[in-house]
Amino acid sequence: RSSICGRKAAISARRLQRDYKEITDSETPLVGVSAKPLPDDLYEWHGNLRGPTGTKWESGVFHFKMNFTTNYPSEAPTVSLFTPIPHPNVFGTKICVDFIEGAGKGLYETGWVPAYTIESILL
Repeated sequence: RSSICGRKAAISARRLQRDYKEITDSETPLVGVSAKPLPDDLYEWHGNLRGPTGTKWESGVFHFKMNFTTNYPSEAPTVSLFTPIPHPNVFGTKICVDFIEGAGKGLYETGWVPAYTIESILL
């Protein structure tokens, strides 16, 4: 069992490193949002989101945290917001969006798939 856990951790660590490289090496940088892992913990990322121009959040900078498990990318990270914000997709510190939450029930499936990257979340 420990060898399976070790392999999963190695796979998730490599994927997190690849996702970080995708963000830092992108020819088209993300605008208004940034995130990176803690220096001593690849599984905990912190970031900031600037409120979009022309919205009631325009002057705000919103701090968030993403926590990953050794099941990443098979399992979505949890995303927590630490700056209070009145928004229909924010419940306390929890951000609720279909593609991070579990599979939906409808004509088309929604929910997390391993093809999503950290950049997908930040977009």
